[in-house]
Amino acid sequence: MIPFADLPYAVRGILTIFSIAIAFIGVVILCYSTLLRKIGFFILGVIIFLIGFYSVETDYEIEMQRRARIITPLIKKLGDIPYAISTSLLLLAFIASLFILIYLFAKRKTMLTNTSAKEALNKLPSGLCYYYENGRILMANTKMIELCQRITGTSLLNGRDLYNALENRQIFVFSDLSAYYFRRNLTDYEKEPIYELIAYDVSEFYHKNTELKENNARISRMNEQLKAYKQDMFDSIREKEILETKMNIHDETNRLLLSTRNAIGGDYSDEDKRGLLKTWQQNILLLCKEAGLNSDESDVMSDLSTLAGSYNLSFHAEGDLESLNKYFLQVFVYAAKEAMANACKHGNANNLYAKIYEKEGSYSFSFENDGAIPQGTVTPSGGLKNLKSILMEKKGDLIIETTPGFKLIVNIDK
Repeated sequence: MIPFADLPYAVRGILTIFSIAIAFIGVVILCYSTLLRKIGFFILGVIIFLIGFYSVETDYEIEMQRRARIITPLIKKLGDIPYAISTSLLLLAFIASLFILIYLFAKRKTMLTNTSAKEALNKLPSGLCYYYENGRILMANTKMIELCQRITGTSLLNGRDLYNALENRQIFVFSDLSAYYFRRNLTDYEKEPIYELIAYDVSEFYHKNTELKENNARISRMNEQLKAYKQDMFDSIREKEILETKMNIHDETNRLLLSTRNAIGGDYSDEDKRGLLKTWQQNILLLCKEAGLNSDESDVMSDLSTLAGSYNLSFHAEGDLESLNKYFLQVFVYAAKEAMANACKHGNANNLYAKIYEKEGSYSFSFENDGAIPQGTVTPSGGLKNLKSILMEKKGDLIIETTPGFKLIVNIDK
């Protein structure tokens, strides 16, 4: 076999480059085996490094000694080794080094090392910093170093200076609209107090919360507008109903004036005159009903009792009237007036009983009289029809019961 020393210069050059690669891989194996504390792999790394190193050294010494025409016995013996053996040894060392390196790389990902904790902290999306009371940094991950650079414009050298730069702001919003929530805790390390400063990325929560506040403010404004609109609508319906009632009263009064004139100049029986007088009384009561009531809680009961007296009715109320706001109080008064007019005009009642029930999410008003029970089905008309329209706008309803007595029930959502 051809000795290694007798190989062509170009072939020995290629083998030398190959040997340098083997020696480098051996150094890498030494570093990783030291990091992972693997003694066996450390020894293999030394062997692989020496194989590569002495291969390079042999080639170099052969070339130098040939030029000087001086060859030492050791280099001569190494140079006389057949090239097949030396090449096989290098190839074996290269393959073994690759397998060892791959194994160490895979092992490093599943083993805890001295730097594992630091690497894990640096991969956290949150910033973390520990510092002594004087501000000296004990430990900080890369995220906190980055945040410090963005907040103060300088590197993280003092933890206390970073905390003071926050100016007692728990949430710090940067120019790119990213937001971080900072929290500081006091703990101890080796019986010495240290501070733990944590920065949480709350960008999504912060923007969602801001958007929610804006939506709530917009909804609140819309609710106020709707309330004003409903109040205006209620007032408009009330004014329309008053106008229609006045027109009816006007027409009825004109008719009564004409009938009264004919009764005075004509031949009317006593029974016809009594009927005419009763009609005048009913119209006068309608005028009393339309005179209006004070919406103040302190006066409404006395006003309703006064109005009931003009109908020759006794008004009895149960429930907490003071719990009603202005809108619900107006609905109650309106319904009470309609109940009084119906009790007098259609039932010839002597007493009207009103009750106020507060339910979960709604109010219920009931009005019951002791007058005559109407025959057949009662269809809302006039004032009761207007009341039903108002209640429908507020998602309420009007219920009319005729057994065991005439009863109006008003249900309205809060």
